[in-house]
Amino acid sequence: MVHRLSTKFRNLKPSDLYAALRYAVLWPFYLVVFLEQHRRATLARRAQTWQQPPDFILRPLARLVLTIFPVTVQNEAIVAQLTEQNSRILYVENHQLLALELATTLSTVYLLTGRLPRGIMDRVHLKIPLWADLLTALGAINGDPASVADAMAKGHNLLVLPGGHHEVYRKKSDRKYSLQWRKRAGFARLAVQHQYTIVPISGIGCEDMLHILTDVAIPDGFMSKVIRDERKGMSLPICLPVSYEMQYFRFGRPIRCDKLNGNWEDVDKVWGIREKTRRAVEGGIEKLIAKRSSDGRKRWVASGLVRRFQKLATGEELVCLA
Repeated sequence: MVHRLSTKFRNLKPSDLYAALRYAVLWPFYLVVFLEQHRRATLARRAQTWQQPPDFILRPLARLVLTIFPVTVQNEAIVAQLTEQNSRILYVENHQLLALELATTLSTVYLLTGRLPRGIMDRVHLKIPLWADLLTALGAINGDPASVADAMAKGHNLLVLPGGHHEVYRKKSDRKYSLQWRKRAGFARLAVQHQYTIVPISGIGCEDMLHILTDVAIPDGFMSKVIRDERKGMSLPICLPVSYEMQYFRFGRPIRCDKLNGNWEDVDKVWGIREKTRRAVEGGIEKLIAKRSSDGRKRWVASGLVRRFQKLATGEELVCLA
């Protein structure tokens, strides 16, 4: 037997020895690649088969979020009526600095309607282990058209924030709450194609709690090699907390897309839907700023934190309606 083994080793080609040595040295790398591919496939499968988590999980979480970050909501009857009509809703909202409003938006909509909208997330979130699993469990989906179309075909309510990272990582020179949607109209095209009803959401509050000290450029090499994202010229705002304030949300008048009979190839009408949504969000922001000004000291919420935790314990309503 020893003779046979020695004969086989002598007959090995240099290429075979090189391949064996390569696998012996690089097996940890191959393992990482395999595990990453398996993780992404698992996330994709979970996203396709997602079902809303039970109420005994979502309701306490939502109430806890609104205890820490209280909200005042305008026009809440709009989403309540659409939910009763079993309408398929695409919520379109402005992003705020560092996306701090996202948990509050989802919690508010869930407590008002009993339905958790699925957030359309930036592709970079899928590349962060554990974080991607948490977002997927809460219904988040990748922002590519195929994934969104699949969720719409199943009739899920969705939340999209067209400003994306441009608003999340806004620069010090940018005006607060300014929309940075560029030329994006994909949400309007999909809403028309699948005959969804768009509900504009305007939000303010987070960007007044933070002061941007400076912008730090993210090296393109870091984005491409570490994050594996080819976007260039990105920067990260370095922020200082300066206040603790009420967040304000306003639901705009519904924009029905079923009247176009799924004609998503009509570029002009799709762009018109996009512009109508943009104007509704911007107009809502202006109204909320005026509302907050009239509230005076009510916008400062630190003093009411203990009272809100008492409401959380006793089950009282936490969403403040205006």
